[in-house]
Amino acid sequence: MQKRIISAVLSAAMLGTSVFSVPFVNAKTAVETGDIDASGIIDVSDLSELSLALLGDRNLSEDQKKAADVDGDGEVTLADLARIRQFISKKISRCVFCGITLTDIVDTSIRDNIATSDAMEEFYEDNVYIYEFGSIVSELIECTFSDGTVMNVRKALAEGMISISDLDKFNIRYSKREKKLNEFTAEVAEISENRMIVIPDSGFYYTDKVIVHCKQIISELSINAGDKVCIEYSGGIMESNPPQVVASRISILEKASDEVEYSFTPISVRVTVDHSIDEYPQHQMITDRAGFDALFTEKQELEIEESGGKLAKLNGKYTDEWFETHKLYVAYPGVGGPTSTRYKVEKVTNKEVTIYQNLLGQSMSPTEELADWIIFIEVSRDADVTDATEIKFNTVY
Repeated sequence: MQKRIISAVLSAAMLGTSVFSVPFVNAKTAVETGDIDASGIIDVSDLSELSLALLGDRNLSEDQKKAADVDGDGEVTLADLARIRQFISKKISRCVFCGITLTDIVDTSIRDNIATSDAMEEFYEDNVYIYEFGSIVSELIECTFSDGTVMNVRKALAEGMISISDLDKFNIRYSKREKKLNEFTAEVAEISENRMIVIPDSGFYYTDKVIVHCKQIISELSINAGDKVCIEYSGGIMESNPPQVVASRISILEKASDEVEYSFTPISVRVTVDHSIDEYPQHQMITDRAGFDALFTEKQELEIEESGGKLAKLNGKYTDEWFETHKLYVAYPGVGGPTSTRYKVEKVTNKEVTIYQNLLGQSMSPTEELADWIIFIEVSRDADVTDATEIKFNTVY
């Protein structure tokens, strides 16, 4: 059982780890916690050493046992193996790994009245900000830990022993300024768990693809393939194929559209006012011969002569065979005569049917508002045009 657990821990670490961690010298044992092979870094090699020891295939020296006992309980166990894996996989912080806590941060220049240079000192930076002290003082700000270890604030931040928020807790004064970030716009091509591949707009780094590392940002923004984004990054561009950047911020400029446009054939028929319609526009889907029969029976007597008997012609066209490959989106855009309101279908998508509506040159004839239009819009049966597809007017006044 123990052998299977060790194998699982080791396999997980090898798959999930690519960044090595600098070991921490334990003030009580004077050895580098976790650095079992004394290589100067904590990595999968240390896990391998400890795994072999736990299986009985490797004898550890006394110093190696001290380094392996990361939880400080005096024993080298599976718990130590698991903790090293968590640490190099960045699942736990350095302080948790070493089993210590921060007890104090003191500016000894103030405590001991030590004169310092008035020049601004940059002592830390993250993806967004550069942090500065008002004088050259980072070497004099001491961080003390529960095991007696003392290190200056610059080193403690660099090694992940403290965070900027710890300075606030202990009233250490500093200022911060936003980094000047580089940026480029691109379209998202592919997305994985912690990075995405984008196609940059022309003029960026002479490349057609860029890998962008941005795990947290992807989940926060719900970025999808096809989205147009602006990527802000600090630092340089990693030379690889394709090149890589680490994003500080990403903003979505335009979401990918899920609208699909379809080809269509419109046929307009003018009829006398249909009193069964009390509100415009309206529409209906006809997907079979029976549906058209019902419409033809209801509307044939309403057709105005100038339409040229179109309904009768359509009655002969829309057979059962025709409906096997087509369907009809029937639009009732509104009233109006040839010199008043005119309608022209411009576009058909799964979201909406766009109809050009011309309200220029309205006629004074009293009969102009005594007629309706029916527009039969023929589309492929496979087109995702349904009763939910709304009419949208593109109106000219």
